[in-house]
Amino acid sequence: MIITPTEVKYERAVVTEEKLLFSSTDKDIENELYRRHAFSSDVKSMGGVNGFGSLPYRIKSKTLALSDEGIINEQKERWLDHIFTASES
Repeated sequence: MIITPTEVKYERAVVTEEKLLFSSTDKDIENELYRRHAFSSDVKSMGGVNGFGSLPYRIKSKTLALSDEGIINEQKERWLDHIFTASES
């Protein structure tokens, strides 16, 4: 909401989507898949659900959303030990 002396405007915040770049490796994979499947006389070569079973993939980025509960508890205990030992001195 934008408030000025003469008016009030309501605007929605819009965040543009992240655009992933199409690398040369991606192009090579796409060309290889096209060659493999377009010229194959074997319909089963596609495999998988809706033909996506044989598509290669690779992870472009990793993000840790939540650590293991045991690790979180160990970190809390270390933090508490640090706090208690610091307050005793």
